[in-house]
Amino acid sequence: MPNRPWRAIATALFCAKAAAIVGHATVSAAVVVPNICDGASNDCHTPASNPGCSDLACCETVCVVDPFCCMFSWDETCVSEAKQLCGPCVDVDCIGATPEGEAILEKINPGCDSYFYESSCCVAWHWLGCDDPLCEALVCSEDPSCCQSAWDSDCAERARELCAEACAISVGPMTELPCGTAVCGSLWYAYDLSEPDRDSYVFEVTAENTGMTLAVSGELLVSITLRSASDCDVPLEPVFIEYGLCVTTMTACLDAGQYAVRIENLMERDGIGEVPYRIELSCSEALCTPAGCGNPESGSCYAAHSSSFCDDKSCCDAACEVDQYCCDSDWDTQCAEFAWCVCLGVAAPANDGCADAIPISEGSYTGATCGATTDGGAIEACGEHAEGMIYRDVWFRYTPSSGGVLTLASCQFGFDQVVAIYEGCSCEDATFPIGCIDNPCAAGDALCVPVTARQCYLIRLGGRTPSEAGEFALSLSLAAECDAAPACPNLTHDCLTLGTVGCSDGGCCEQVCAASPFCCTVTWDCSCIDEARVLCALPACAGLSPPEGAIIEREPCGEDLNGGCNAVLPCSGPSGNCCAQHAGPGCVDAVCAAAVCAIDPECCQSWFAKCAQLACLLDGPCGCESQGSGPFVTPIAPGDVVFGSAWGSNGLEHDRDYYLFTVSETSTVRCVVTAEFPGTIGIHEFNCANDPLADEKVGGCVARSVVACLEPGAYFAILRHGPVANPCGSEAGNDYILAFEAWEGCALAPANDTCNAALVVEDGDMPFTSEFATTDGPSLPPSCSTWFNVYVFNDVWFEYVATRDGLLTVDLAECSVEGRVVVYERPSEFADCDDLAQQIVACSGATCEQTTVASVPIACGRRYLLRVGGSNYFSQGTGILHLSSRGPSCLGGDLDGDGIIGPIDLALLLGAWGGSGDADLDGSGTVGPEDLGILLGQWG
Repeated sequence: MPNRPWRAIATALFCAKAAAIVGHATVSAAVVVPNICDGASNDCHTPASNPGCSDLACCETVCVVDPFCCMFSWDETCVSEAKQLCGPCVDVDCIGATPEGEAILEKINPGCDSYFYESSCCVAWHWLGCDDPLCEALVCSEDPSCCQSAWDSDCAERARELCAEACAISVGPMTELPCGTAVCGSLWYAYDLSEPDRDSYVFEVTAENTGMTLAVSGELLVSITLRSASDCDVPLEPVFIEYGLCVTTMTACLDAGQYAVRIENLMERDGIGEVPYRIELSCSEALCTPAGCGNPESGSCYAAHSSSFCDDKSCCDAACEVDQYCCDSDWDTQCAEFAWCVCLGVAAPANDGCADAIPISEGSYTGATCGATTDGGAIEACGEHAEGMIYRDVWFRYTPSSGGVLTLASCQFGFDQVVAIYEGCSCEDATFPIGCIDNPCAAGDALCVPVTARQCYLIRLGGRTPSEAGEFALSLSLAAECDAAPACPNLTHDCLTLGTVGCSDGGCCEQVCAASPFCCTVTWDCSCIDEARVLCALPACAGLSPPEGAIIEREPCGEDLNGGCNAVLPCSGPSGNCCAQHAGPGCVDAVCAAAVCAIDPECCQSWFAKCAQLACLLDGPCGCESQGSGPFVTPIAPGDVVFGSAWGSNGLEHDRDYYLFTVSETSTVRCVVTAEFPGTIGIHEFNCANDPLADEKVGGCVARSVVACLEPGAYFAILRHGPVANPCGSEAGNDYILAFEAWEGCALAPANDTCNAALVVEDGDMPFTSEFATTDGPSLPPSCSTWFNVYVFNDVWFEYVATRDGLLTVDLAECSVEGRVVVYERPSEFADCDDLAQQIVACSGATCEQTTVASVPIACGRRYLLRVGGSNYFSQGTGILHLSSRGPSCLGGDLDGDGIIGPIDLALLLGAWGGSGDADLDGSGTVGPEDLGILLGQWG
């Protein structure tokens, strides 16, 4: 059964669409089964590229369990589910196939590594006697029970001693199966027969790198292995065991030579019988050529993978047009993010159209053009942008309070941006821009335009081609002259606190932004804090202490004992030794081979260079003599927390710490790192010379998460010290805490995982989940310390707009996680989420036994962010957030919002009588006579 990281994605998207239909109510699977089953043509027990199958009842039954099957394709997983849920498949089709010709209990096709005895006397079974009269007489004369009770293992053992001729071992032949042919055979079974039926087929490949596809159909419980015809002892591929699949396929890319396929019966049934099957072999050189866009073997477009291209052709073509790397090298996280943004049909932004332009002022704004349409018309060529069009555009309105020069910059995140500015805010005037810039990411490429006080301007931002879209960070500053490198804004947060662009220490801010313009154009993140600490000689963040039960890395500062691929490798050793590459499977040291193959099973097929390297990294079980000292790498498992140290020296030498882990099933893994120094945490394939599958900046004693969906195999989590000096013995801290966790399947973070994606809520109940959430947002002040720390882990976010002057009460119900609830006041609708450290209005540790966790004074029209998270690295769960407010309504008696208090408002109030909500004008909690008096007093 194939590993498909996109199945969870498909199910999540499917349920999201259903949730959009039924609101916040619980979605029943029966409600969301698509109508694809009615009219589908392919058989339910046969894999197909299109969704659904012809048996309506079976199709609907399967799709309730696995919506993927009715959204994308009816693949082998759907076939397996159909077998389990809908009953057996059709009879084996032998048309065009050669019969195997093997009768029950005969072994005419067992294969080169199979042996059998000439007589049934030599094996145990439950019948009396055996098929050789002379041997039977000899054995029964010594043990009459063999002819009176059963021919058991003692009888068989005595027969092998007395009947040399009957118990001679024969080696079986193999049936030829040329490419492009099929054979109809059978696997027989017999109760208590020690040697199962094995059928072997031999075929020849004449060209190098030929693709083999083997299809086996039948009601089977078998193992299927691919072997060398000249040496059948060890399978070339892992054993595939299929439980009752109607069609089982195996593919492989082979060099020229002779090969054997062995099918072995695994069924245990009473009596004697046989199960028919059909085996068909096809060979194609094209199968093993590099995959192209649309090849189903290329991997999901919506998840990063090490190979190039992806399975959705149109999406793949669009991504590769934007970034050829996706088709030349590997489908990395940037390619996957593009696919999520452009190919999934996400909702349009609020400012998608010119008429919906959002008002902004000087400052920094983040957003995305995912889901946007093209609203504006063509413009003259903008720099090298000769097409004269801005695609998938979003719009802003800007009115300066004074005249000057507007400096406009925007950093790109995965797509080529074009930004234009128009004089006037009438969309009919948005034809001839007064300024335009193509690909405006670097500070030196900012757009400078003279502007007039109180004159309205339209700003348009979009992609260079129709397929381009993604995240952006738009920065505006107003000065007397062009400021290609924007000056440090006069902000309230200090230079060691996460926040919006710049920091309050002007001199330090200028030093940092001269080195990293990002810090004054996009956001003041962890790397800016770390650069401020080094460049401005600011004190280090509060020191870290080892958590209880943590693994201590034990690497002395300045020594590279945990350097992994960074260590001096490879090891030395003679040919065939575990420490050196060789062609054969495994290596001479059985203990070492078992340890290496447990991490990478391919090493028990051929001892590649990576196997020798892994033997060196493991050090202890393999005893390789390297050119350095071990252990080279620290192994970790889900649930482990590591307390380690790293260092940087003179900007040249930087410590890298390697943590080795394995994934046995398709899984989501997460590393949460809190570090005193600047650096990165990355998830890498075992060949750690490759780019990371996912990475994230760390530092500033702020918990940061990196998440990746991984196929089975061995991987490294690599922590790198950043590009600043932090030598041993310096005042700057060297310590970090790394927590590792994993879940089976490719898990999706909640939609409101980040502050910028906060879910808008009102009074009432809001179910939430923090499962698979990452850690987002700043740490808390000491006054908020609970659970012995000041961090909020695996948090989710909500936004609440006050409709009363009064008090907001925050309750938790049915929670499954102990953690923390924090409430911030958001200064404006477009304030950057990182600028929250000074905006806390309430914080509380939350337990599942607790009801009320926060009571917050609120004011009409003000916006509040609610952050719900865990108390430690692994805290995550579900619950219900209940919000209730009390106090005078901001609406007064104008309940319908038409500006006039009249009959409609009266009807709305009377309809809510005895309840609560907006009609509770006096904030008492109940709509009653006092509220009616307020409304009548405002009549007209």
